[in-house]
Amino acid sequence: MIWIQRGLLVLTLVFAAATMWIAVEIRSVPMPEEFDLPNGFVTPILAMEFPRDAEDLEFVRGLENEDMRRHIFVVQYIDQYFPWAYGGLLASFVASIMIMVMKRFSLQKLLHVTFLIGWVVLTASVIQGDLRENAAIDRALSAVLSDTVAMHATLDTLARSVAVHAWIKWSSIALMIGLASRVLIASRQRTLAGLALLPVIATIYAALINSTGPAIEFMAQAIAVFFLAIPVMAVYFLVQSFRRTEPENESPRQVET
Repeated sequence: MIWIQRGLLVLTLVFAAATMWIAVEIRSVPMPEEFDLPNGFVTPILAMEFPRDAEDLEFVRGLENEDMRRHIFVVQYIDQYFPWAYGGLLASFVASIMIMVMKRFSLQKLLHVTFLIGWVVLTASVIQGDLRENAAIDRALSAVLSDTVAMHATLDTLARSVAVHAWIKWSSIALMIGLASRVLIASRQRTLAGLALLPVIATIYAALINSTGPAIEFMAQAIAVFFLAIPVMAVYFLVQSFRRTEPENESPRQVET
C-alpha cells in the first residue's frame, strides 16, 4: 500500500506541473487593452462562463470586440486540455490520502467503498463538467457572430446554458475538494482539512448567496490557491511516507500503533 501511495503522490506532482503550465499559458494569452465586462467581472473567461442573459455576451459581439473574441477563442483552445490536468491532479491527490485512511481504518470496508464511489463519481463529474462547459461556450461564441434580431432569444438560452454548465463544473470541483477535506479529517490532518474547506465555502457563497462577478472571482482564486497548495501537501506526505515504512510481517494497524 505504501508504494501505491508514493506512486500516487508522484503522479500528483506530475499533474500539478501540467496544471500550472497550462494555467500560465492561459494567463499569457494577450487581452485587449481596454474592455468592459458585465456583472463586475475582471477576468474575461469568467465573464464568458457566467452570463446571465444575452446582454452579458455583448462584450464579445460586434467588430469592435473582435480582439476580445479572439482572446476567448484562444483561451478556449488551450482550455480543452485543462480539465484532464487539474482533474488528474485532484483525483491522484485524493486517492493518495484515501490510502492513508484505508490503512488507519483497515476493517471498515463500507468506509472504503463509500470513499471510492465518491472519488470515481466526482472525478468523472469534474472532467465531464468542464468539457461540457467548453462545448456550451463554443456554441455561444458561434451564435454571437450573428447580429440578427432573431438571435436574441437564442442567445438568452445559450447564455443560461453556459452558466448552468459552469456552475456544474465549479460545484463538482468544490465537492471534490470537500471530499479531500473529509478524508484529511479522517486521517487526522484537521488543520489541512480546515484550509481545504475555504474554497468550498467560497463556492457555496457565490452559488447560493451572491452570484456577482467579484464573488465568483474570489471563488476561482480560492480554488486556484488550493490547487497551488496540493503539490506542497503532496511533497509533505511523500516525505512522511519515507519516515514511516510498513514492514512485511506487520499489518498497517500494527505500524500505526
